[in-house]
Amino acid sequence: MSSAASERPEIDFWSSSPINWPAIWAVNALLVAAIGLTLWVGAFGQAAGLVGIGIGCGCFVWARIREERGAEANRWRHAGIGIFVLTAGVQVGGLLLS
Repeated sequence: MSSAASERPEIDFWSSSPINWPAIWAVNALLVAAIGLTLWVGAFGQAAGLVGIGIGCGCFVWARIREERGAEANRWRHAGIGIFVLTAGVQVGGLLLS
């Protein structure tokens, strides 16, 4: 083995990052299952709300990844907040109109 290979520290992808990737994968799997279930029972408005929540969360995760890479991330955070506000507004509007 070369000396350059032995000097590199071994990086454990799952625990070295400030982002908890296993938890994100688990939440995404549950979100996809919930969207599938709501589509299966015909609750399309609720499925759209879950999609909005998923996209908003994705914006926040992408902002965090960009931050780790040293790039600007505020626009992605603002996009996530905007999607959350839009999703909540549509859901509350639906409740008030029904």
